[in-house]
Amino acid sequence: MKNVYFILFSLILFGAGCAQSKNVAPKLPSASEPVYATQADIARLNNLEDKGENCSNINSHLRMDAKPVWTRVTIPQAQVSLEVPYSSDWMIDDKRVKEFDQRESSIHFGPYTTFEACGVIRPLYFSWKKQVSLDELAKRNEDKTKPAQKIKVGSWDAVIYSETGLCDSQNLAVNVKDKTFIISHACGDVTDEDKYIAASIRF
Repeated sequence: MKNVYFILFSLILFGAGCAQSKNVAPKLPSASEPVYATQADIARLNNLEDKGENCSNINSHLRMDAKPVWTRVTIPQAQVSLEVPYSSDWMIDDKRVKEFDQRESSIHFGPYTTFEACGVIRPLYFSWKKQVSLDELAKRNEDKTKPAQKIKVGSWDAVIYSETGLCDSQNLAVNVKDKTFIISHACGDVTDEDKYIAASIRF
């Protein structure tokens, strides 16, 4: 008889435990944890242009006035770290902007802005690929008014070369170990900031 009571008591406790576990509320994000903008938010802004919104209205969703500071980020896919301009006060509506947006073999960084046809982009790019000689990249220079330049940035050998297309732009390429790293803009020439970023590359 004692065994029967023990079994019944155990079943009651087990059932109560199950009921309690089912009623435990899921953990909610802390109110202090920032919410970051996603590519879906960017797509929503780009859809505004398709609906006839002008650039001024689209820009009103971008809060990018805060002065950036140099921030070291790590890119596992490229096996490097580097410094990029970033402010934790950059916002898209009420969502914070990440330090960079990851692509398959590049990152996009800097403040969001509107570009051609009011499309929302980040205008600075850092990409990587299997190493190509700097001499070969210099030969690819397309703007003959701006000859390719071989320079030194920090510890790295580099070359500045231009491309033409939708708009003319310069690239800064650096060979480090077995990769070529390229810093470029949506449009524009290589700046001192670009050189600083290249010099900051670390393995």
